Amino acid sequence: MSSVKAPILKSAGYLYNFDRMVYFNRAAKKAFSAEWVEDHSDADLSEKLREPNVSGEWSIFADPKPSQAVVSKFLAEIE
Repeated sequence: MSSVKAPILKSAGYLYNFDRMVYFNRAAKKAFSAEWVEDHSDADLSEKLREPNVSGEWSIFADPKPSQAVVSKFLAEIE
């Protein structure tokens, strides 16, 4: 991961789940897979962090997109 991305995520209140390799923020209801973070630019990450979560549902950013079963299990672990 770029040396810029870790401080961006940390300053935005994201925690890292080592088992799932996911950065998440309960208050923002957003999660980013480590792979997604590595595959996208600093600007892409910053843009997604700034986007409001208007739906109130979790926004999951991952490459490839996980199945609903995987998402449900992850959310059960962190909520």
